[in-house]
Amino acid sequence: GLVVDSDDYTETEQIYGRAEARLSLFDGAWQQKLGAAMTRADRDTVESGTTSESTGTKGKLDYQSTFLFDTPTLADATHSLTFYVEREHQDFRNRSEGFPSADQYRGTTDHGYVGEYRVGLWDQLFLSAALRFDDNERFEDATTYRGTAAYVVPGSGTRLHASYATGATNPTFFELFGFDPNTFVGNPDLKPETSKGWDAGVEQKFLDDRVLIDVTYFETDLRDEIQTAFLPGFLATPVNLSGKSTRRGIEVTAQARVTDAFDLAGSFTWLDAEEPGGRSEVRRPDYMASASANYRFLGGRANVNLGVDYNGRAIDNEFVDSTGRIRVGLDDYVLVNLAASYRLTDNVELFGRVENLLDEDYQDVYGFDTPGIGAYAGIKVAFDTP
Repeated sequence: GLVVDSDDYTETEQIYGRAEARLSLFDGAWQQKLGAAMTRADRDTVESGTTSESTGTKGKLDYQSTFLFDTPTLADATHSLTFYVEREHQDFRNRSEGFPSADQYRGTTDHGYVGEYRVGLWDQLFLSAALRFDDNERFEDATTYRGTAAYVVPGSGTRLHASYATGATNPTFFELFGFDPNTFVGNPDLKPETSKGWDAGVEQKFLDDRVLIDVTYFETDLRDEIQTAFLPGFLATPVNLSGKSTRRGIEVTAQARVTDAFDLAGSFTWLDAEEPGGRSEVRRPDYMASASANYRFLGGRANVNLGVDYNGRAIDNEFVDSTGRIRVGLDDYVLVNLAASYRLTDNVELFGRVENLLDEDYQDVYGFDTPGIGAYAGIKVAFDTP
């Protein structure tokens, strides 16, 4: 009954595309952007000799209009007013050779509308407010909002900042309708997750602004959190948790411009994430950290970046009936990544990267290994227009 390797396999093909048109009028005071995006994922699975297929597509049209203006005689203010609208259509097809009851087609079309206002006063106080309305086809409509504030203390290199926001996330088609009644059963009665969160912090510059350190405290409350429940017989289904899930923590970031060509950066996060009732959230490590070093040379045409990421110990669900365990620990790990690029001309750039340079053996989900060392290379070409 333990998780083992098998001859089962899944083949996935993913296609992503986006096109944008931009228009700037009145010396940049009115900026417009029209975009179209498409995502498609095809998945073929062979499990215990049974074939299943699923296809998911998402298409989005969006338009954004921003007006920029100043009022020098009124608080020496700069203003930005943005309107945004999007239309998103998603559909999902599933076919299972062994379970005809899993054959299904689902689709939905949703619309979103956003308004945002930003203002800078005396080049010291910066405020913003945004409101979003989601017109959902399958769920109740949702209204969310966000506000931010930042204040630069004159002559000190200190910036105080804070924000407060609400959010809503709809269940996915997989969560609503499942894809294999033998292993994962959908729950069409799921409700969207909703959240409220805030953060506050202070940023300080040192050594003629060559070093910057930011410390931020954050809290978020999540209601109707969607989580997978494991049932007897290796069945799983998503459910809404009753009560409030909480997240709180501290994030520290630092940047240093050692020379004009050499930069260092790092971050550290402590996170306390709990389900309703006080049990720790799965796959949420208490500690995470990262560091990077970036070097530019050959007149800025070449660049090398070394990054190190630390992911602390976490817990995960253990769904194998025969062991009697409910949860297991996931070990901490360190990943090292190396990237480089070289600009042959102003329009042509070569790039390459090595991920998991030390070939670390680790898991983010219990029972599922992650990729070892991998190398990638490519070329970027930019085309000038009249």
